[in-house]
Amino acid sequence: MSLGKKKWSWLLVFTEVNGVGLHPKSLTFSYYNGDELVGKAFNGEDMLRRWFAPKGYLPRYGSAQLTAGVSTLHKTRTHGIYILVGIDDNGSVVVAEGRLDFADWK
Repeated sequence: MSLGKKKWSWLLVFTEVNGVGLHPKSLTFSYYNGDELVGKAFNGEDMLRRWFAPKGYLPRYGSAQLTAGVSTLHKTRTHGIYILVGIDDNGSVVVAEGRLDFADWK
């Protein structure tokens, strides 16, 4: 979604589908222009507690959403990769990855 010429934003939706709650620990955003990494942002537990309010927890079969965005004033971006790492209620490490393709960067 384009918000004028200065920023693009979109909605990220996280949905738990395996029936086991998740305690998110980190969320990394990596932005690419083709194969070149042009930007990276890391969000730790403190930020995730706010996004996964009220307890920083994604309950089984639950969902949470947040708005993400980037400035279009920086380098061209063709796509972004999101990696969410957490610990589920069974104590297992969970890694979920998603990709966002930018249709037209102008």
